[in-house]
Amino acid sequence: MSARSRISVLLGALWVVSVCTAATNARLDGLSAAIKRGDYPKTTSVLVVQQGKLVFERYFGEGHRTMLNDTRSAMKAITALAVGAAIADGAIPSAQTPAFQYFADLRPLQHDTSDKEAITLADLMSMSSALDCDDNDDNSVGSEDRMHEQRNWTRWGVDLPTYPGFSRDIHGLGLWRYCTLNAVLAGQVIQRVTHEPVDQYVERRIFAPLGIEQWAVSYTHLDVYKRQADIRSKKYGRYMSCWMSSSRVQTTLTGPSTCIAI
Repeated sequence: MSARSRISVLLGALWVVSVCTAATNARLDGLSAAIKRGDYPKTTSVLVVQQGKLVFERYFGEGHRTMLNDTRSAMKAITALAVGAAIADGAIPSAQTPAFQYFADLRPLQHDTSDKEAITLADLMSMSSALDCDDNDDNSVGSEDRMHEQRNWTRWGVDLPTYPGFSRDIHGLGLWRYCTLNAVLAGQVIQRVTHEPVDQYVERRIFAPLGIEQWAVSYTHLDVYKRQADIRSKKYGRYMSCWMSSSRVQTTLTGPSTCIAI
């Protein structure tokens, strides 16, 4: 998929965070013209935030201020924010906590190896876990397309094999591979340690403090939160601004900015 298609299909609402000089304004006007010409199909909005303030706002096509944009995988990082909140709440010791200890009810696990037992929440959030999972590889046994075929994503996910010869670099991270299942399993850990549906936890601990009142999520048939959210463009800006400022994250979560560190 081309970069242009990724912007059109996955983001919908394009957010640019930069310093607005006269030259920048000219480029933004040029971008608006290009969108109107159809160069970036399905783009619904372009907003620019400078130092936490909205300085540029345009809507296109069916887009409008109250539209809930389908953010797709752009909202996967919300899981990391939720892990940071759970750490602040004392529900999780740290991001280095082994993740599979929270799936004791699903044991015995298939393909249970020392590499699988050593997978941490940081591994899941950084897309560097030992699980044999790569969404960019059609032959991967743990790809997102194969996950969608399963009735129980969590059961299937914890039973996946690990990569033969898995190793970590000098920073303790495995090889980066984009894998949707990592975010799914991290979300299931949050749900288990907080004893609260993960979407409700996200709403209470992250969205509410950021003033994000209206949003929508989708689920699997077993009520597994898919880790995507439909959200207004302006509210998405607040979410992105939260990521841009570790101090704001710390204030919002009333705890460590672990979600930024990884």
